[in-house]
Parts: sequence; structure tokens; C-alpha cells
Amino acid sequence: MENRPSRLTDYIRANRALYFIDSSNQQEFTYTELVDAYVVDNSLGLLFLYVENSMKCLSAFFSAMETDATVVLLSSKLPEELKKNLETQYSPNIIIDPQRHEIEHYQLIEVENGAFKLNYFWQPEDNLDYRSGNKIASEIKLLLSTSGTTGSPKLVKLSEENLISNSESIASYLPISAEDVVPLNLPINYSYGLSVLLSNCIFGGKILVTHEDFLTRKFWDDFNKYDCNSFAGVPINYEILDRIGFRNWQLNRLKYFTQAGGKLSEAYIEKFEQYAIQTQSKFFVMYGATEATARMSYLPPQYLESKRGSIGIPVANGEFKIDEISGELIYKGPNVFGGYAQNSRDLEYWENQKELLTGDLARLDQDGFYYITGRIKRIVKLSGNRINLDEVERFLAEKTNHSFKSIGVDDKYLCLFYLDTDSVIENSEIIITEDEKNAIKKVLQMDFKIHPTQVKFKGLKNVPLTSNGKVDYTGLKDLI
Repeated sequence: MENRPSRLTDYIRANRALYFIDSSNQQEFTYTELVDAYVVDNSLGLLFLYVENSMKCLSAFFSAMETDATVVLLSSKLPEELKKNLETQYSPNIIIDPQRHEIEHYQLIEVENGAFKLNYFWQPEDNLDYRSGNKIASEIKLLLSTSGTTGSPKLVKLSEENLISNSESIASYLPISAEDVVPLNLPINYSYGLSVLLSNCIFGGKILVTHEDFLTRKFWDDFNKYDCNSFAGVPINYEILDRIGFRNWQLNRLKYFTQAGGKLSEAYIEKFEQYAIQTQSKFFVMYGATEATARMSYLPPQYLESKRGSIGIPVANGEFKIDEISGELIYKGPNVFGGYAQNSRDLEYWENQKELLTGDLARLDQDGFYYITGRIKRIVKLSGNRINLDEVERFLAEKTNHSFKSIGVDDKYLCLFYLDTDSVIENSEIIITEDEKNAIKKVLQMDFKIHPTQVKFKGLKNVPLTSNGKVDYTGLKDLI
């Protein structure tokens, strides 16, 4: 394409319909007003931005993206010890953190100009690694954590081309328009939340910036008040919404809603498919990864019934193939990342990776639709029998009225976690009886060859989640 802009912010500036609504005070801002409200100086090198979904953090984010700095997006809720660990690994020359008032070896810069009070910290040149040796590859514009907000030093390198191509591919299938009002309910340091923000900044209309949790009455009151017409959620969001009666609520302008961030069971897909039909809206089931700047595939709504459980077809300019030996799904597209970084030295180079190994096992049907059958690493070996844990979860979701999360313990037994009380609905209990447990053991023995003595159950009041809303399987192991 001739004269195609190379900067993400050029695309955003070109969207004259874009406005940001602050739900806390009902103020509206144009993109220019938001950027001008917070100006980052000394912006070469690496910039750490610890964000929350607030107008001042969005202002800082876009201001940073307008500069030549490489930006690292992290959660402001990270414990301070983990923040310090990351800062030691990368030695950023600028840190923006609404939670801290001082940082050792950094000079506080007070931002007086603008509508938002959010100071930043600058590392003097005599402490700065980048100007004394280390350099950052020109392609690297943004770094995100693959694990949400765990504080892991492993970051994903993304370019402006990655961000632009991902936004364009999303807009090619989602019905985004200048008349839309989109709530920013997912954290923007999560690739799914960031993709919602950027695709709507380029192609959408108004963005409702809110810190309200999607379970609060205030969130849904604001949803209707500002005529929001879309919603983005991960599987656990939809499971909870179903339990609290979401499908009976009256939403004024709902046009479409999306799901990504893990596999939603077919039972829930069917429920929300019916809800979309009743409300004359559209439900998009999507598949992606941070390493693909978010999105790799989607299931067109008209195939929700006939291709239920499928991740659909590749996004525009993307393609899949399945490794003939391992069965692993491999993705290729312009949104594939430039490698991982675990310290500042890793920022010196950009890997032109043509393909992304997803780590997912998959199959392809005769009509060109892909299905995830499990994770390569989500395998437990019991008595010499290899068990796909994702397949066990899907099987039990179809055979029972309960949602189980499963892990293998030292290849000795299978542990099934379930909610024994519902923390969302007051005065309501979900209890699995001993008879039900014995029945489950029998079907697992019949279908998966798992001996009943190798199945254990554990009830939880809450399933541990990562900050991205995905099941924290590592956290589940700690609960045994």
C-alpha cells in the first residue's frame, strides 16, 4: 500500500470520530486533548508504564507511544518487589507508576501541565545503561508480559507493524464503526484488552474508560447510560455472567460481544449464541496469543451452531498449518512478534519470526475450520496412559452440570477442582455429592482408562485466576 503510515499514532490521529469518556466524572476528551494533557520528556530508550484503566494512564500511554521510546506495559497492581525485580533486569530510563511516590536511583519529575496529575521518574544519564552501551532494536515499540501481571521478566517484543496489522485484521471481521461506544473493561497491559483499545481507537467511535469491575451494578448502569454496544470477556467472565443472570438483562444497544483468552465450553457457547439471537446481536468466539499481538482466528457468528467448539478461520493476512508429526498448530502472519526478552541485552535485536508455534494441539475439518484439542504441555501420564487435561475438562463439562479445572500431580493422580460455594450469588451453594463423584470416576475410567483411585476432588470457593482472567493452573497446584 502506497503512503501507508508507519506509526500507530498516525492511524489513531486520523480517526476524527474518536472520543474518550471518563466514567468517573463524565468528561470527554479527543485523542489530541488526551495526548497533550500528559507530555513525557527525555523519551529515548526504555519507558516502563504501570497502568490501570484510568484516563490519566491512557494519557501517559498515548503520550509515550507518540515518542521514540520503547514502551513496556505492566499492571500498576504488581507488588513493589516484583516491580523492582523487573526494573533491575531492564534498567528503564523512565518509569511511570501511579502507585509510587519515590524510586531509588530515579529523579521525580512533576508534571504540572494538563488535566491529569501523574508524575514520572527519570534515571539520570550517569546511571543509564542504554546510552553507555546497550541499544534497543528500532523495530521494538512495545513489550507485554505473556503472563499478565506476574512480574516475570519474560516479555514479548512487538513492533508498530504488529500493532497496526492486528488492529486492521480485527476490524475486518468485527462490526466496528464510528457510531460505537466501547467499554474498556479489560486491562490494557493484557493483549486482549490492548487489542480492544487500539482497534477501536483506529476504527471506532467513543471509548468508555472505567475502573468498575464487570460484576458491579455501576458498570452495567454506565453501559446503558453511555449506550455501549459491545463487551469483551474471557471464559470465566462469561461463566460468572451466566450464573448471575446476565442473559435476562436488558441492554439498550448491544451490537456484538466477543470472547477470547481461553476456551469457553460448548455449553456456554450455545447459551450465549441463543442470547445473541434473542437480542439481535452477534457473538464472536476468538483465538489468539500475546505473541500474535492478540488475534489469530475467529469463528463467524453464523457458524456458532454448525462449528461449535471451533476456533474458526485465520484472521485476514494470517494462515495456519498443523505440524504433521506433533499435531501442533502453527500460525503465520504480519502480527507475529519479534522474540522474547528477559533482560535489557535481549532488546538489542529483533527476530524476524515467520511462524509462531502456538503450543496447542489442533485438527482441521473438511470445511477449513480449526479445532483446538489440547495443549502440548497439558498432559499427565497415569499408569503409562497419556491424558490430555483440556480434553478431560471439556468431556466433564458436557457430561455433568459442573465446571471442573484439572491438573496432574506428579503423574500419580488427577485432581479435579470445582466450586463448592458460589461466591457471586448470595445464599446459593453448588455441592457435588459423593454419588456424583463416584459416577464421574466411573465415566473417566470408561472413557480415559483412569483408575478411580487416581482421581481426587477438591472444592474451592474461588478458582485462582491470572490478572488476564485465565485459570491459574500453577496456583491450583499450590492449593493441593
